[in-house]
Amino acid sequence: PNLYSLSNDGHFVLNCIERNRPYSQRPDDSCVRVPHLQSGNTIQKATLELKLPCAGLRFSCQLVQRVTERWGIKFAGVALIKHPGGKLNTVYLPGVLTFDPAGITGDPHSSERVGPACDRLQVGITFTQLCILQHGGTYEDLDKVDAAFDEVIACFSGRCVLAAWMRHQVEQACLQKAQAKPYPVFIQDLIKNGALTVEPENRRVTKEYLRSFELGAPVVCEAYLDKVSKKDR
Repeated sequence: PNLYSLSNDGHFVLNCIERNRPYSQRPDDSCVRVPHLQSGNTIQKATLELKLPCAGLRFSCQLVQRVTERWGIKFAGVALIKHPGGKLNTVYLPGVLTFDPAGITGDPHSSERVGPACDRLQVGITFTQLCILQHGGTYEDLDKVDAAFDEVIACFSGRCVLAAWMRHQVEQACLQKAQAKPYPVFIQDLIKNGALTVEPENRRVTKEYLRSFELGAPVVCEAYLDKVSKKDR
């Protein structure tokens, strides 16, 4: 399979291959991003081998493929994490057409609308993280997954904020047994810390969405609706 395999003795092998047009410059959300793609396709691989404990499952994980709206954003489904003792936590999963308030208007990969390639990559990363933690993996193992997918995200996705929030969700649900920060709050914290700049015009969607969230009625932005109407209808 083009993702991972796990044997009965805990031998985990990640082998993911992606092919697409890469960014000309590595994305950096702390700076102004003016996205431009190289002219031709390239291939990037995410590979990793781990030896996981063979001591049973840390938690159960049920995938529910049902559109779920939170904070004005429609997710394709959720992963329900149930710990021994009954503690239940939720990981929200983006899908094709999900609104990404950290997206960049005009970006061919990382716009305000999540497309098929970005969705396949991000959900694949999240499933990889969930599998590793379910079978006894650690924070350090998550770091290794991040490192394995780093170039793939940098070249073909650019959704660094979404990827960071997805890892945050997985950590909180699986290891901390707690609910993660809402995506808009996570974005607000990045802005406060200087890790995300939203001053450029192509970041207007982020500011507009956060303004609606702060007013208590979060809604998707007009730029997202325009993108969907032109791309998907």
